[in-house]
Amino acid sequence: DVAITSDGKKLAAAFNRIYFGFDTQNNPVPLFWGGIALFDTATWTKTAEVRAGDLVANMGMTPDGLSIYLAGVQSLTDQSTGNLQVFIFDMTATSILGTIRGLSLPVAFSFGSSKPAIPQFKMPEWFLF
Repeated sequence: DVAITSDGKKLAAAFNRIYFGFDTQNNPVPLFWGGIALFDTATWTKTAEVRAGDLVANMGMTPDGLSIYLAGVQSLTDQSTGNLQVFIFDMTATSILGTIRGLSLPVAFSFGSSKPAIPQFKMPEWFLF
């Protein structure tokens, strides 16, 4: 998912990475890394990248652009951390504030706002996620 602040200055994108690491017996195993990347829309440069958990999915940004709610899994192997949860991301501090647990299968986030929608702008062709 992607979201943009109401002033159009920041873009947030949820992402997942899979890479290989090693287990305790030095065997190669797949590892997972999910998080949020922030971009400055004036220069299209990445300004921050924050890990939330092993896997992330849908996200929603509050109308004021200060918080992001991101569905995901903190750990795919440690069941004590709980499976599905919502990570709360602070856009100003660029950090995860905490999580909401006990929800079943969060799929979509929707926030209301009385602010007008921002105009669409063209992304450069070289800008890929």
